[in-house]
Amino acid sequence: GGGVEEDREVNAMDLKSLDANVPVLIYFHGGGLVFKSERADYIHKLLKELKMEENKGSSSSKSLVVVSVGMRLVPENPFPAAIIDCLSAILFVLEQSSSKSIHIAGTSAGGYCAAVTALEMQRKFPVQRL
Repeated sequence: GGGVEEDREVNAMDLKSLDANVPVLIYFHGGGLVFKSERADYIHKLLKELKMEENKGSSSSKSLVVVSVGMRLVPENPFPAAIIDCLSAILFVLEQSSSKSIHIAGTSAGGYCAAVTALEMQRKFPVQRL
């Protein structure tokens, strides 16, 4: 299935209880939209370690929440299933979180998904510039 992988780092309860000043990173894995790249677990672990390193000596228990997205893959799920899953994950985080700082990122095909979803979010929810 697609959407947010709740067994990783975060679930809806975690998002609702976040301080509004805690940033959220929504991460899309690579793998050519065909398989989940083994590097995804490495990058998730690296992001977690960076978070722990940043928190050393800090009274803050969380300086970053990482949401890893498990998207549907081809050929079982034709394009644009992965993009729809990525958009759903972003909307889920926006609905569940009070964070004022939500970011999206990805590697390889996940970077493609991040770019496409960013453009689609901008198209659907344009921000008025002063």
